[in-house]
Amino acid sequence: MKQGFETEHLLILASLAYESDAEEILRYFYVAVRELNIAVPDYRLDVPKHHIAYLINAVNMGYLSAQTTLDHLCSAYLESGQKDDYLPYYEVANSIDLYLFENPLIFKRKTDCDSLEEYLLLEINKVYNSSDLN
Repeated sequence: MKQGFETEHLLILASLAYESDAEEILRYFYVAVRELNIAVPDYRLDVPKHHIAYLINAVNMGYLSAQTTLDHLCSAYLESGQKDDYLPYYEVANSIDLYLFENPLIFKRKTDCDSLEEYLLLEINKVYNSSDLN
């Protein structure tokens, strides 16, 4: 927009909050891209990569909690037909049983984390940094 590219849908896209639904973001994104006559490669290949990067950035900047981020990633895994890009995050979500069902002292000793939020943030970033998506 700073470069003079301004359309109705681009303005809407720019105003969406980090908490916005991925489907809503994509809807405005693709309409804005069409309005600007920009050629876009096959979105099915790139959407998971960019969606994950967007959510990781949001959690690291403090716009989303780790739990909310993980919820979004797990929903995307299930809604995408279980795309492999999202699988490691789904596995992290399943690992929270360690915190929820064990004594907090055992959890702290096993994870070296004081809270579930801290543990999830650490695990989400560990998965992202070890992936080929970043």
